[in-house]
Amino acid sequence: MQVQIVLNGNESTSFPINMSELEQVLQSCELGIGTSYKPIEIDDFIYIRNTFPEIKENTTIELSLKKEARENHLEIKLICVKVVNIGITFNQRKGINNDNWNKIFDCDQNNVLFSPDGILYVKPDPSEICRLKTKSPENSFLSYSILFSAEIKDPNHNELKKEYFFIIDPLIKVSSGVGI
Repeated sequence: MQVQIVLNGNESTSFPINMSELEQVLQSCELGIGTSYKPIEIDDFIYIRNTFPEIKENTTIELSLKKEARENHLEIKLICVKVVNIGITFNQRKGINNDNWNKIFDCDQNNVLFSPDGILYVKPDPSEICRLKTKSPENSFLSYSILFSAEIKDPNHNELKKEYFFIIDPLIKVSSGVGI
């Protein structure tokens, strides 16, 4: 499976998730309960280039999951993208509110939700794509988590499938084009 990130409809980057290895490990190891509340962290099953991705202002970001042919037996569903601003400037403000996020992203979309603790959630549209558009922000350093589920053969009952929830936590920089 690939996590695909498309910028402005054409510039694309992706990174693979080794689902076959993850399935094998789940059959023989206890990685966690794998619920939406406590998803299994699978950063060890992905390969991300050793670069710090940067997204410029006025960019539409589309994030989706793409199964490979050998994974057709898996029911995979993108749940949401969770965005946390880890920048010092953002977090030193008095109170984190929706206005702070509105300076970075166009948050007037039905798929964007704010939590009271300052986290931004982006849920997928009907085509299973999480979309967000940057504005003209100050430099912002963001941690984003991709939460998805997959139905995988239950190790205790071979004829049954169990829905596991997984999380991936890469970092990204949203930039106005001005240096750090």
